[in-house]
Amino acid sequence: TDDGEYETRYVVFATGASRDLATDLGCATTAEDTVDVGIDMETSIENAYAVGAVVRAETWQAIISAGDGAAAALDVLSKEKGEHFHDFDTPADAP
Repeated sequence: TDDGEYETRYVVFATGASRDLATDLGCATTAEDTVDVGIDMETSIENAYAVGAVVRAETWQAIISAGDGAAAALDVLSKEKGEHFHDFDTPADAP
């Protein structure tokens, strides 16, 4: 970054319409020049996620960005836990 280098296990690009950081890292893009992601918002670079306007050519609202971010967060939590993680409570006596 402009402020220096950082070491991390995961990165989430939530940079609005600016795709420079993601493409500089080598993330694949689509024909529309958006960052290409899977359903969990992971890019072509393992453990690098992109959310919101950076992955959408036209439709970018705050709630869509929040939903994209939640999908990325659940994937990161699942990787850290080593199994599927969900973000809702299940009663102990549920069938």
